Formats: sequence, structure tokens, C-alpha cells
Amino acid sequence: MVKEELSGVPTQRVNNGYLALIEVPPALGWRSFEKGAGGSSGDVTVGSNFVENSVVRVVFDGSLRIYDKEAGRWAVEDGYLMACEDMPSKWDGWDIDAYYRRVCRRLEPTGFNIVESGPLRGCIEVNYVFRESSIRQRICLSAFSRRVDVENEVDWRERLTLLKAFIDWHIRAKRIL
Repeated sequence: MVKEELSGVPTQRVNNGYLALIEVPPALGWRSFEKGAGGSSGDVTVGSNFVENSVVRVVFDGSLRIYDKEAGRWAVEDGYLMACEDMPSKWDGWDIDAYYRRVCRRLEPTGFNIVESGPLRGCIEVNYVFRESSIRQRICLSAFSRRVDVENEVDWRERLTLLKAFIDWHIRAKRIL
């Protein structure tokens, strides 16, 4: 069965269906749509190693960096995955001691590519291999949004090793909600 795009609504075809940008209906309300040709108005731009919209620019050049266009500065200077030795004093897998910070190794990506490049969402997929384990990371940015979604699909086959996401935040605030 071939799915048709929504009429009059900005849409983007993704691997298992459609992504649509719709206004939120009022509380306890509803909206209906007719099938038909959808629009393509969105503000996502995709390059060889970046995804950006009108608010944020996400760059992947071996590590994740996020530039806040409104503030005019990098919100995230450096983001990457680490594998750390986990030698707990008591319970394996439950008791994470401070020791793990001493023996960590930064994981280097084995490759990355752009997997979505539409007007409503752009995604970068990054692949990692560590010993017998593999990680697939998807970094996505939606139109008109400040939120960057990072999804990790992990096939972890290691013992006494934990996986850590390191993010060097550059946030200037008294409180973070």
C-alpha cells in the first residue's frame, strides 16, 4: 500500500512513513486531514557534515558541536562517546565507583552520513565500533526547534566496561530547568 502525503500540510517522506508539521489542536480538540500532495515548507538545511535550522546549527566533525544562533555562541563545544573500565568494589553492573574515570578511552567514529535531509528534519547517522560492540547514533534536528535529538542503538558485548556520553556544555545560566 502506497501512502499519500497530507494536503496543505508541510510534510517530509522518511523511511517508514511521513513526518508532518502540524499545529497543536486545542485541548480536547481534534483535527482531520485529507490525503493529497503536501507542502515542503520548513527551515532545515543539510550539508556534508551539518544540519541546521533558523535557531541551531549541529555540526559533526568527529565530535558533536551545537551552535546557538540566537545567543551567537557554541552551546556544546564537544560531544563524544567514551568506553570506561568498570572495576566495582562490590557489585558488577550496579556499583559504579569513581574509579571508572581513570581509565577511559574516547571512541572514534568509523563513519557518518546524512540519512534525512528534508525541509522538516535532518539527521546525521554516526557509527562506532569498540572491540566486539557496535553503536549507531542518530543526531536529528527538526524545523523551527531548539531541541537536538540524539538516539543511540547499542549492541554492547563487553564485560567490565561501561559506555559514557561526554558533553562539554557551555551554558550560561543560574538555573537549568
